Amino acid sequence: MSTAQQPIPQGSHETVVIIDDNGRELGLANKLECHRRPGRLHRALTCLLFDELGRILFARRSPSKLTWPGYWDATVATHQAQSETDEAAASRRVQQELGVEPIDLVRVAAIRYYAVYSDRWCEREVCAVLLGRLPESQMSRLTPTPDEIDHLAWVPAGHLAEFIAAKPVAPWFHLVWEVLLRDHRAKLAAYSPEST
Repeated sequence: MSTAQQPIPQGSHETVVIIDDNGRELGLANKLECHRRPGRLHRALTCLLFDELGRILFARRSPSKLTWPGYWDATVATHQAQSETDEAAASRRVQQELGVEPIDLVRVAAIRYYAVYSDRWCEREVCAVLLGRLPESQMSRLTPTPDEIDHLAWVPAGHLAEFIAAKPVAPWFHLVWEVLLRDHRAKLAAYSPEST
């Protein structure tokens, strides 16, 4: 296939907010270039949505994703726009990827990590961790965007360890769950008592 016929990689025209080691914003950079090894440190977020039973909504990444296609992840993950709050970015992304409006979004933590996907691609992020709810009235409206999400699964928090052991899960999710259990049990329990 000639260069002219090759598909443009997802995210090649998008920008992300790059930051220094102290979390200060340095400006914007091309999203694709920030994920090319060795990567550039940038802002990101992951959001876990819970239903009224305390189950967690997991999303399997689309096969068309550049990194970790087909891996299970939190409900949504994204990059904040410049000057956008974590809560606003999470709400925007839930609406874009799932067609619903979350409630009770709260930022509970941030993790810094580096994960290598291939000899070419990686993640180098400071990732805000948000929790939220999906009200019963929104359940029938869940409409995953195929370019982002391949499949959804509601997982009872008490069965999360089994789910993670049986499925390919994005590497950052392991860190997110570890931090939630270690440092934020009370906040997590407010969304899912079974998780603690």
